[in-house]
Amino acid sequence: MSLRPALEHHLTARLVGGLLALLLAACGDDAWRGTPVDGLLPDLEFRLLDTTGTPVEAERYRGKVTLLYFGFTNCPDICPTTLAQLGLALERLGPAAQGVQVLLATVDPARDSPEALARYAGAFGPWLHGLTGSEAALRALNQAYKVDFMAQEPDLAGRYDVMHSNRVFAFDREGRCRLLLPNATDTEAVVADLRRLLKQG
Repeated sequence: MSLRPALEHHLTARLVGGLLALLLAACGDDAWRGTPVDGLLPDLEFRLLDTTGTPVEAERYRGKVTLLYFGFTNCPDICPTTLAQLGLALERLGPAAQGVQVLLATVDPARDSPEALARYAGAFGPWLHGLTGSEAALRALNQAYKVDFMAQEPDLAGRYDVMHSNRVFAFDREGRCRLLLPNATDTEAVVADLRRLLKQG
């Protein structure tokens, strides 16, 4: 009995399997790693204060891919960890990171003055822009993206935590909300989504 037909069948099966794997990989490159929210959440709109105390509106940040994160400078772990992970993703982007900016909208306006946010943002890099304002304005921005924040009761020393969302919202250059980023600890997934947003113009 000749082994040639069996060998040809084996090689054909391997070739087909390899092509299928390549096709699946190519499709995966076109898939968001985070959660698409096109048309489900509003465009970025706000009137707040930047780290110099100057009133700013969302239009000032048009032209770049923008990530919006709600946090506060006294956050003990989640906020600095998330921001550090975003910083790592921007490093991985290389020169393309010039097209990305991160907005930190405070959920603790009582303590997060423009000066406090300036010091905090400066510890991460020029890509991080702090925003503060009245509690009403900040709460309206949170609620526009289906999240909220709540300060806990202070302890005897006056210290308190603020419960808030850990989501990162991604906007295209026109300010349209496009994506909830994947977990920031998955650096490769974040980088892949940022590259895709940057390519889309």
